[in-house]
Amino acid sequence: MTIDDIVDALIDLKKKLPIRQNELDNECRRQSWLLEDAGDLEIQVVALLKRKKDQLVRIRAGLYLDIRANPQEFKVGAKPTAPIIEARIEEMRKYSDAQDDLRDVEDLVDSVKSVKSVVDTRRSMLHELVKLYVYNYISGPQDAGVLRDQETRERMAEEKMQRLVHKRIARDKESQNGTEESSSKQDSKSEEDSG
Repeated sequence: MTIDDIVDALIDLKKKLPIRQNELDNECRRQSWLLEDAGDLEIQVVALLKRKKDQLVRIRAGLYLDIRANPQEFKVGAKPTAPIIEARIEEMRKYSDAQDDLRDVEDLVDSVKSVKSVVDTRRSMLHELVKLYVYNYISGPQDAGVLRDQETRERMAEEKMQRLVHKRIARDKESQNGTEESSSKQDSKSEEDSG
């Protein structure tokens, strides 16, 4: 697998990470596939990293031998020492390109590990969302049973509200009757006192 292939696979995997709350059942099924894809991608990128490290070692060794065999061609003197050869290798384009490739793959390894960590975190989030769904904190797809339950709850709430309103009206009437009775008693007392 090339770096470009791994980058494309990483981008595809990142697109699959968001959780659709209205499809928790499908998301739970997809989670294992995502974890498997992330694991496979990590295996591929770590293998690529090992190949790039080996390639860098081979390039360094090949350049070292070439410089030892033809010191004049590489302008390091007739009898170059190891530090002089190492310094010359560090300056060579072929070696610096291999180092750049290795750094790119190391960055890619970090990205893949990060995405794998996100996939694992996604698993925890799904677990919590499913618990919330089970406890009816979030609503899922509306089916007939859910609608009937919702209608029942609404009807019960409406009946309770009507009972409260009727109690309030009855209490108000009682207090009005009590006020009328006390005012009529006061009126009769006033008539007795004046008479």
